[in-house]
Amino acid sequence: MNRTADIIPLGKAGEVDAPKAKDRGRTLTQRAVETAKPGTERYEIPDASLPGFVLRVSPGGAKTYYVRTRVGRGRGARSVRVQIGGAQLWRLADAREEARRIIAEARAGVDPTDASAGKNLSDHLDDYEKELRRREVVKRSDMMTTLRRGLDGRLAPSDLTRTMIVAEIERLEATGRVGAAEYFRKTAATFLSWLVSRGAITASPMAGYRRPRSTRAERLARRRWVATGADEIRRLWDALGAISDPVRRDLVRFMLLTGQRRTETSLVEWDQIHDDRWDIPARITKTGADHSVPLGPLSLALMEAQPRLAGASLVFPGRNLRPISGWSKLLTPARKAFGDEQLCLHGLRRTYRTGLSTLGVEEAVAELMIGHKRQDLVRLYDFSNLWEKRCEAQVRWEDHIRSVVGA
Repeated sequence: MNRTADIIPLGKAGEVDAPKAKDRGRTLTQRAVETAKPGTERYEIPDASLPGFVLRVSPGGAKTYYVRTRVGRGRGARSVRVQIGGAQLWRLADAREEARRIIAEARAGVDPTDASAGKNLSDHLDDYEKELRRREVVKRSDMMTTLRRGLDGRLAPSDLTRTMIVAEIERLEATGRVGAAEYFRKTAATFLSWLVSRGAITASPMAGYRRPRSTRAERLARRRWVATGADEIRRLWDALGAISDPVRRDLVRFMLLTGQRRTETSLVEWDQIHDDRWDIPARITKTGADHSVPLGPLSLALMEAQPRLAGASLVFPGRNLRPISGWSKLLTPARKAFGDEQLCLHGLRRTYRTGLSTLGVEEAVAELMIGHKRQDLVRLYDFSNLWEKRCEAQVRWEDHIRSVVGA
């Protein structure tokens, strides 16, 4: 894109005139977007297929889609310019479609600049939650709680800085909540990218952020906790008994018996249980695929011990019949009883998987049992789910637990 007729330089005030007729000769392509080079000044490349839609290229190399249109019809209609988002996040076809939507609404009299004007982070978080709900994101409740606790909702998006976000990460780490700090970092980064794609901010404050390399002492402190051997498993089972609420206690023991993920287990419903099989729907699995879990005598007994409350679809309901949350506090008494602050819910899953190997369960069977996707070539040529072997392995594991804990 080196023809001057295809480029509109920006004036000192940063204002861009509507593309002249001579500048409308080329349709913008994805390749042109990717190969556009920064110049000494900011410039814009118009799209011949959609007048008013442009790619802005800054001297630093940032590429951003904009659209210029009028609110209403006629020469007296006010002209507005709307930022769509960065080219690193928006494919050209999607940005062009968004520009068409903005132009259509503007011609109908809807001012596209009013949607974000005056919105603070709290308003955007509400919009983000609606988007997560529309997409049926399973962990949206955890995500939104983390974001609302860690971000000052009174701020305008443009006032949020990396320093503020890093300060929250360091605050969580200083209180020993390393996992919570990492979860906040990942969740905030995703939210900020969403703000960029919406045009609420021009760039994410976390872009380019890198954590310092962990020291050997830090790596040892973050060792992956797992209970191995009959004595440790017995102590673990007894320690989980320190959880005072019986429903929460049984839920955590059920995780140890079945080896499934925290979210999937906390959302188990009665209508997902079919005799000795638990069918987890794709909408709540991490892999996005249906997953069936064999149930043995101990896990079935735990479920059958749960009260059937009116209006409760969950097997292990929390307060107000909603899914159980507050996992860190939930495990506090168990950690004290076990004598290890590293005890964690994912460690129960590791214990289950390690126990299957100890019992001699084939790797392919064990991996299917914890819902891991099979390797590409295996998945391509082998469509068996090894269900009978998985059922046998589950009974062996639960018999082992029964013999160890004396249940």
